[in-house]
Amino acid sequence: MYIIGDPMIPTRKPIVEKLPNWEDIIYHPSCMLIVGARGRGKSTLGFKLLDIFHEKYKVGAYCTSLPKEYQKYLPDYIEVVDTIDESTDNSVVFADEASIRFHSYAWNSTDTKVMDRIVSLSRKKKLSIIFATHTARKFAVPLLLDMDALVFKKPSMLHARLERAEIRNLSSEASEFFRNISNKDQVKYSYVFFESYIGPIMNDMPEYWCDDLSEAYIDVDKEYDESTSDSPIDKYGDIIERIIDWENRNPKSYARELDPEADTYFEWHEIGINYRILHELVKCGVLKIIYKSNRTTYYRLNNRNKIEERISADGW
Repeated sequence: MYIIGDPMIPTRKPIVEKLPNWEDIIYHPSCMLIVGARGRGKSTLGFKLLDIFHEKYKVGAYCTSLPKEYQKYLPDYIEVVDTIDESTDNSVVFADEASIRFHSYAWNSTDTKVMDRIVSLSRKKKLSIIFATHTARKFAVPLLLDMDALVFKKPSMLHARLERAEIRNLSSEASEFFRNISNKDQVKYSYVFFESYIGPIMNDMPEYWCDDLSEAYIDVDKEYDESTSDSPIDKYGDIIERIIDWENRNPKSYARELDPEADTYFEWHEIGINYRILHELVKCGVLKIIYKSNRTTYYRLNNRNKIEERISADGW
């Protein structure tokens, strides 16, 4: 039998005789998405799964976009490629920080369309793909729908509450499990939704793992930010979601006196967003100015309900 964390804290699920091993539940080819808060071991798990697929199925192993200065830490059997389509048939690929390239707000981008085709053909190509990102809300919906498995590392409080409506109940179930785990032990576990198994599972680190590898994709994120599209929607997706959340929680009855269609408004300091960014969002039609003077400017989302629907359905 196993006891998770403090034995005096009751767990949500009944104690079972033994947790399964990853080798017992994964299958090839398949596609899975790892989500969870920052620093909770998503990258560690992704590389460990590369090892398991490589060993169990004797397939080639790849990871994407790892900066050259970090590649020296990897074993010889893991090859670094720029994109998933550079991998060979009958192989496994790990794409860390997947929302950088396949963000929900860029659902119509060339990268996402190409990846959608690759995922759709992955079974014929005998290709297993492991994606990792902070939250499924940032991950392109066409790809999310084709995942064979969803793996949660410890979600943040807001991730559990503001996750995509389609999987919010799964995120809540995972969060409930992690609530019963001591902080120091949380990184040791994942909560998985596979066809053959739903529940907790323990993680081991790859033998070659080090702190440098865990921080490698910070530089990738920075590079992409510098080269990304000039579209404010692509650049400021998280900010738009923050504004939606703020407006939903802060109605102002007197807003209609300024704009008949408004139920609230905000000033830049209430959201904590630089006015230059707000101005870009006004220019692209996401925000509307309903009042302006020499001292202040009042903003509101332009058709908030439609924006929320598009985020939930397609990520724009």
